[in-house]
Amino acid sequence: MKKALLLHGVLDSFEHCKYGLRSIKTVLEAYLDLTNSIIHNTNQHSLVSLFNRIQRRSFSSSIFAMAQFILYTHAGPGPNPVKVAMALEHLGLDYECVPLDLYDPSGKLAGNTAEDCATVNQWLAWQVSGLGPYQGQLVWFLNFHKGAHDEEPNDSVIARYQAEVEHLRSVLEKHLASAENGFVALGRLSIADFAILPWLKTSVLAGSALKPFEEYPAIEAYIKKLDAPPEVQAACKKAVPPKL
Repeated sequence: MKKALLLHGVLDSFEHCKYGLRSIKTVLEAYLDLTNSIIHNTNQHSLVSLFNRIQRRSFSSSIFAMAQFILYTHAGPGPNPVKVAMALEHLGLDYECVPLDLYDPSGKLAGNTAEDCATVNQWLAWQVSGLGPYQGQLVWFLNFHKGAHDEEPNDSVIARYQAEVEHLRSVLEKHLASAENGFVALGRLSIADFAILPWLKTSVLAGSALKPFEEYPAIEAYIKKLDAPPEVQAACKKAVPPKL
């Protein structure tokens, strides 16, 4: 009976502090500890200690109730979170920082060895420094430049970005044609695929300025392969807002 009451107390604590936990990993670890303790008939004193430890690992929800914004940061040094923090400070806005551990110890999506990680990062860099910027510029000049600057974009600018995007597509097409299992890296799904797929799909915003994917059969098959899993469909449904 006492253990049952204590369990309810721990669950209430989670409900109270759920918005202040450092990460989902913390929640899962705490629940696992609690489950193991109950299964192995841990005595009341140990359960009380566990209860206190869970509370210490949780941030007080009252802190976050007072903050106007929550800034999710790296669980380590990095240049990007501080950019937002500086802006919030200068604007006088109240915020709290929540560090997240984004490391993938399983290597399921990022690679298990240094060589695997380097291969995945190679294609991440290809998307970040190549496909994303060049296709983004092309879409901007085709669809938004005139509205923003009240002038037609220069034809040479359009031609330049068209050529760059088609070149990048040719590089990807050649690679995918011989890639193991049709993935860009490791012969299996990775975060590199997650980074590339949305850019390929949103290339429809360029309209007829880009060649149809029928002219890139390996890329066309790649898009269909990656777009099929229910996880991808669920992600698109949640993350892509409906048209206004």
